[in-house]
Amino acid sequence: MPTAKVRVGSTGNEPELIETVPITERRGRQPRVVMSFGPRTRTDSPLPDIEAGDRLLIFAELEVTTDAEDAGHPGLIGNAYSYAPRVEARLLLAADGRQIDEGPKALALSRPWREEVSHRRHHGVVVFPKGVLEVPATGLPWGGSTHVNLVVGASHSRADRGDLLLIGENEKTPVVVQDKAGIRVVRLRPGGQPERAAVRDSSCLVSGISGAQAQDAGLLAPSR
Repeated sequence: MPTAKVRVGSTGNEPELIETVPITERRGRQPRVVMSFGPRTRTDSPLPDIEAGDRLLIFAELEVTTDAEDAGHPGLIGNAYSYAPRVEARLLLAADGRQIDEGPKALALSRPWREEVSHRRHHGVVVFPKGVLEVPATGLPWGGSTHVNLVVGASHSRADRGDLLLIGENEKTPVVVQDKAGIRVVRLRPGGQPERAAVRDSSCLVSGISGAQAQDAGLLAPSR
């Protein structure tokens, strides 16, 4: 039986696209794409090409932080608030890096992540331990490029305009510290399918791994 072809891609340093997400009174009002992994992402490990019949394993993590609750805090970014915002994150495979909702040009890779982030807790770690997608025999429902988007929204009934959730963490200065996130994609391709020539950064050290290596890493079940 032919061994499956395995390719791995991941975002590089500081993959966060924005520093803050607005907190709104009503859930789902102003979600933002906070990370997007696509063909133009600057990384040594590019997003693998995706074809009909591929199996995708997608992992993502992100740190979010409440803004200061004291108006005199030196690290305050937006308005001071004391409530615990409700944070919702979604992981999508999408036609472009702007897609924020599941639909004709975006497929959900996992159930949404939902959690309240309090000031006592201060930080929240959004984790998608493994999103899985079996690409159908007809291929994806769109042509052209593909992106993995991590979308975050925040809400609370007491929210005012200017209340912010930080994408990263804060310090004692009004700066959002980032490089606390990442997306990784493992593409498994049946052994009988042809491999498209990869276009990648010349400094990339690893473009793929063997089926045996994937089994050792727990990405493939042992062959029977």
